[in-house]
Amino acid sequence: TPSATVRKINTAEQMRVDTLAGACLIFTGTLLVYASTLHASAAGGDASEFAFVACDRSIAHPPGYPTFTMLASVGTELFGG
Repeated sequence: TPSATVRKINTAEQMRVDTLAGACLIFTGTLLVYASTLHASAAGGDASEFAFVACDRSIAHPPGYPTFTMLASVGTELFGG
């Protein structure tokens, strides 16, 4: 019957909306926890090593701070250094 088909479609759409809402809730909660525990800057006192790594495009000691290393390398290429 047509009403049964409409009911199935509405149920499927509602499940999709519920799943999306749940995913957004989990993402927001995770982002809030991450942001609240984020360190204000790169931890540690390895400024001279980081400067060398940026110019040399090598790898800093573990954990290596790969995002900093890549961005500093790009900055070095763009602005000279």
